[in-house]
Amino acid sequence: LQMESERAYACFDPCCGEGTILRSFADEVKQVGIQLDTYGVELDANRYGKAKEQLDVVVRSGFESMMISHDYFPLIFLNPPYNTELRTENTKSEKMEFNFLKRAHHYLQEGGVMVYVIPYDRFARDEISYFLAKNYEEIGLMRFGDENEEFEQFKQCVFIGRKRAATKNDTYFNDRFANFCENMSDLTFVKKHVNTLAEMVNRKDWSIPELRHQNKLIFTSRVDYKSAYEGVGKSEGISTFKKRLNRGNGYSLQDEKTAAERAKMPIASGQLGLLLITGVADGLLGEGDTLHAVRGSENVYYENSFEQLETTTKEVVLQKRRAKFIIATPIGEVKELV
Repeated sequence: LQMESERAYACFDPCCGEGTILRSFADEVKQVGIQLDTYGVELDANRYGKAKEQLDVVVRSGFESMMISHDYFPLIFLNPPYNTELRTENTKSEKMEFNFLKRAHHYLQEGGVMVYVIPYDRFARDEISYFLAKNYEEIGLMRFGDENEEFEQFKQCVFIGRKRAATKNDTYFNDRFANFCENMSDLTFVKKHVNTLAEMVNRKDWSIPELRHQNKLIFTSRVDYKSAYEGVGKSEGISTFKKRLNRGNGYSLQDEKTAAERAKMPIASGQLGLLLITGVADGLLGEGDTLHAVRGSENVYYENSFEQLETTTKEVVLQKRRAKFIIATPIGEVKELV
């Protein structure tokens, strides 16, 4: 893989583990003046914690729950889970090695390079070989070497290819690669006809395109709002917040002991309003003469305006939000704040 010095690049690993592979690669190219930003996704909490120390950006999430800008990364390293089925939205189950490949393909920029590591016999599956033959050029297929039993340990092969530009009614298909992959389930064939990584050194290289800085990156995880809502309501931070409001219950700030009970900063009025709107702080606050019943809600509405241009009419739609709080006091007053 070739990159030019004094230029910026980015690499993404959807299953980054502890982040050691990308970190070692980034450290190697940094020595010759190449900036390589590293991005990873990891579901396991322990591996995620270690990856945070290695990579520039890491999100703890399942890859299928990620929201990432399409056509952004010039280089993707993909070593997905094997032999695990993932049920997609249309209830059809797919092997993770293929599902992850399709997803990662969207995030690779046109002309970018995909490094795809899976067990040798997976390349014999039509859905994988056909997808690669259709969408990639400058294809190379290699295996790990026999020294130190690298290949025997995991029996993996490495695909490297350049993402083709998508065109309408494109009939491109690499028949030679697809036909070659039909034999990849045969271990004897693989050992005889698939070159090792060491054998390919200095015989073939792939230039990595520079990172396109003008493209904005979205790199985050989707949230299950129902679970998140319930989780926020049960969190220690919210519990402490309610205690602070319930001064009449005998709670004293001097009794704080845990980190969660020690607020990092005062709660601003806007933050209080947000908690009320979402319903997290609904209920009874205070005690005796200071008892209040609070209920928050939010109304979303739209305003339309029109601007007459020379040949067309421009319509502007503004989304507005109105917060409303209903408060009942101990003396029977009911107040509505909008």
